[in-house]
Amino acid sequence: MSENARIVAPKERHLDGIIQLSQSFAREHDWAGTIPIGQIHSQAVAHARLFSPGAISVLIAETDSDDVVGYTGVYRHDEGIDISLLIATSHRRQGLASDLVVQIFRQLSPGSRVEAWVAHFNETSLAVMPKLGFELERIIEHDGREVYVFVRAA
Repeated sequence: MSENARIVAPKERHLDGIIQLSQSFAREHDWAGTIPIGQIHSQAVAHARLFSPGAISVLIAETDSDDVVGYTGVYRHDEGIDISLLIATSHRRQGLASDLVVQIFRQLSPGSRVEAWVAHFNETSLAVMPKLGFELERIIEHDGREVYVFVRAA
C-alpha cells in the first residue's frame, strides 16, 4: 500500500480533484486530451466518470489532506469492460497504481475480462501494465495512432 495515500470510494468532494488529475495528464502529452481519461474537464463529466450507471466499480486515492492523487474505474460498455487508471505525477512509482488495481479487481466478478487501452505515447503505462497482471492482446490504430490493448481476467 502506498504510504502517502488512502483508497476510498468516490464522493462528490472528489470531483474537482478528478478534473485536476485529468487536465494534468492532458498537459503531459499532446494526444492525451483526445482520450476519455484526458477529457474530464467539468464537474458534469467528472460526475459521470465517478457515478455513471456504466461504472462497475470506481476507487479514488487521496492524501490525508483530501487531495486526489489517483483514480481507477472499471466500466461496462457495449463492447465489453474496460479500466481507466490515472496517477498524479507526484505519486507515481510508489505502488499506488498496483494498490488501486488490486483493490478494484477484488470487487469484480470472477472471470470478468477487463481491457486497458494504452496510447502509444504513454510509456509509463505501457511498462507497468504487465506488472499489474495485464497481457498485451493486440495493437490497433485509433485516430491515426497506435493504441495497445491489454487484457486481464478478474
